Parts: sequence; C-alpha cells; structure tokens
Amino acid sequence: MSCSAVASAPGVHFDPFPSGDENGLRAMGSGDPACPKEMVHGPCGGVRDDGGCEVEGIACPFADATSPVAWAGPDARTESSITPPARWLLDVRIDDTLPRLEPWADRLRALDAVVLIGEHLDEPISIAPAVAARRCADIGLGALVTVTGRDRTAQQATHEVGAVVEAGAVGVHCVTGDHPRARFPDRPGSVRFGSDGVRIAALAASAGAGLVSVAESPAATPTAIRPGRLLEKERAGATMGVLNHAGGVVDLEAFAREVRRGGAQLPLAAPVPVITSRRAAEALMAFPGLVLPDGFAAAIVASDQPVTDGVEAAVTFAADLLGGHAYRSINLSGGASLPSVERIEVLVRIIESVEERVGPTAAPSPRQPAG
Repeated sequence: MSCSAVASAPGVHFDPFPSGDENGLRAMGSGDPACPKEMVHGPCGGVRDDGGCEVEGIACPFADATSPVAWAGPDARTESSITPPARWLLDVRIDDTLPRLEPWADRLRALDAVVLIGEHLDEPISIAPAVAARRCADIGLGALVTVTGRDRTAQQATHEVGAVVEAGAVGVHCVTGDHPRARFPDRPGSVRFGSDGVRIAALAASAGAGLVSVAESPAATPTAIRPGRLLEKERAGATMGVLNHAGGVVDLEAFAREVRRGGAQLPLAAPVPVITSRRAAEALMAFPGLVLPDGFAAAIVASDQPVTDGVEAAVTFAADLLGGHAYRSINLSGGASLPSVERIEVLVRIIESVEERVGPTAAPSPRQPAG
C-alpha cells in the first residue's frame, strides 16, 4: 500500500508501510549505515563546515553530495497543498506554565500565529508529541507539533503522527531530530533513528495533517543541494518549509530564489532569532549548521538591556524580511530560556511591533483552528 493510498479517520491508525515491514525500509529505502541517524534522505542540518557530522569525529556520508536524494514514493504535490501557512510560528516549550497560556489563545489567533512545539533533547518536561498536541488543543492554542525519528521505529512514528493529528494539532513538523551525542557527548546509552524528516512528512500527509512542515538548513554543508532538498520534501508531502538560521536578509532571500528556481512551490518561513540573554545566545550558537546575522548575538549579549535590545533586533530583522517579496511567514525561534508565559509576552510584543511597521496580515490563515 502506498502512502498516498491510505485513508485516515479519527480513532483509526493508518499504516503506509507494507505488512511485516516494521521499519518501513523496503518501502522507502534503507538508511545509510555510515550516518549515525541512519538517514535515507540526508544530510540533516547539522553538517559542519568541514563535512563532519554533528556527532564529533564522524564524517557525514552525504557531505559531498552534488544532488539531493530523490523521493522515491508517490508525488504528493497537489494544487491544494500550496495553502498559505500561518504568518507567525512561535517557538514555545511545554512546561508547567502552559495552562496559563489559555488567555492568549484568541490573541494569537487574531495575529495569525501558531505555537511551534519542538521535540528537543533538553525539554523542561518530556512528553510525547501527541500529549503536547492535546494539551495545546485543550486550551485553544493552534499548535504545529514536532515528530522526530529519534528513538522511534517507522511504525512508531506512524502511530505518533496519527495521534498528533487526531489530537487536534494544526499540523505536524517533520524532522529527523538531533543526535544526543551532538548536544551531550557524555550522555550514556545508544539511540536509533527509524525515520528521517522526509519519510515522516510522507506519514503526516497520509494522516491528513492540515499542515505538513519540514526543516531545512540553507547554511549547512553541502549548501548547493539544500534548495533541491525542499523540492523532494514537497514531493513527499510537505506543504511548508521552516528554515534554520542562515545569515541575514540578503542570504535568506537568495536561498528563497534558488528554491523557486529549482521548482519547489511550498511556502517558506524565514527564521528570526529571539535572543534575550547570554544563555539564549550560547544555546543557539551551539548548533552546527546554523549561521546568525553578522553581529546579531554579540550586540545583545554585550547589552545592559538584553531583553529590550533582543526584541528590537528581532523586530527589525522580521520587518526587513516581510518587507521583501520572498517571505510571508516568520518563525520567531531560538533561545527559549524564558518560561512559556513570559516568552509569549515577548513574542507577541515583537509581532505587534512588526505589524505596526509593515502592516498586518489581511486575514487569519485558513489553517487556523476555530475559536
């Protein structure tokens, strides 16, 4: 059974893989054994400038690639898949203060904003994506919820994606996931990756996710194939690309032009770093493959008013991006060092300041949940 042939319904688990193929590898290709994440559609976004893996001491087997790995499954692109996404994606961590965000739900909806819930290695509370989706839905928050391939077989990823959709999430953010040894090299134990972001996107599309987003790192080696990777992800079922930090406005606009030149039509969300402390800056800069605008973090870290200056820097950067023609969506991301309520307050302040400068969106996206 192909991914595109699977129907989904509330309470029904879907299975896009052939019977008996627990890892889904015969359906979508086997992972590269030289890759610590066992990726089929590599490279991930953590490749270092020298071609090294995000895991120290290992060479990335995809670093010398001259073209992206082609999506071998059914082409999931349709005219309806190019639906405008939300204008604002807000990185928020699930913590004990989440219920206090309920009064913000209507305001975020009016701003055409959804929260982007990650599946990070250092989450304040470790809960399954489907549980996070339900908690957000219960308080009226539109949530784009991340599902990774880390420590999940393809079959487990299938069920998790289906559960996220059934829980009422606006969409599924499909990524391979960070390798634990990249962030915490001394952490004991082993980890397996049963799916990569491209294959999870196919699962999300098959499950009927309203929004299927994927990540891409324009500044990570090998940069030449990064635009083309978004086309392959679109073919797999992605309906939005969320970019990792990759320099300034000129760099991001140039990348968007290359994406369009390569044939991908999915909407793109540009990354705007929100840095309000030294800790936030250091956490963001620790990720290989990411590039912040020149001097962006240093100026905030050196400031006597890091929150005020961090907000102003984000406002200026976002306004410049929306003032061009390449992007109509912004991901306010990085440095989530504040509790969820305080972080939402900062992010809403940024949004409202940007909208004053460039003008608000005409109307909420059709992907927004009903009030």
